[in-house]
Amino acid sequence: KDRALGPADAVRLGMDVAEGLVFLHSRGVYHCDIKPTNLLRTDDGCKIFDFNVAVTADSTMGGVGGTSKYAPVDFGNYGRVTAVDLVDRDVYALGLTLYEVLTGQWPFASAARSLGEQPIDPRTLTDFTDLSQELVQVVVRAIAPLRADRYPTGAEFLAALSGIGDRVHRP
Repeated sequence: KDRALGPADAVRLGMDVAEGLVFLHSRGVYHCDIKPTNLLRTDDGCKIFDFNVAVTADSTMGGVGGTSKYAPVDFGNYGRVTAVDLVDRDVYALGLTLYEVLTGQWPFASAARSLGEQPIDPRTLTDFTDLSQELVQVVVRAIAPLRADRYPTGAEFLAALSGIGDRVHRP
């Protein structure tokens, strides 16, 4: 909230968490509650903690806990919750978190998002007009309203964040 992190710091935080999600997902573990208060920034990078609602691939995946504010609006719209749903939920929540870390604001006009509601372009917010197109595209894609438009895996989100490099501001 106090904007202590600049855009490059936010990207690094996103990469750290995405690396953590890739590790977890490759082992069949889904956090299900990625949000700013469940991340800890240290000198060694950002760490994921609070696994009290995490599930594994071999669990029943019936009832999934977590903070609904950080779940995609279309989560659970496809019937039984699968590993694909849980990966999407973690990656989407990281996208929301990254937007908040970057801007200090919620990315949607209303707290009660509706299916199809597009996130606010962060460059329209005061003090963020100089963000690069690459950075904005990556963050906005991560929180697109429809799953088909989002990153399907943490690895793809990580690759996109890595691809930004030092291009966090407009040239």
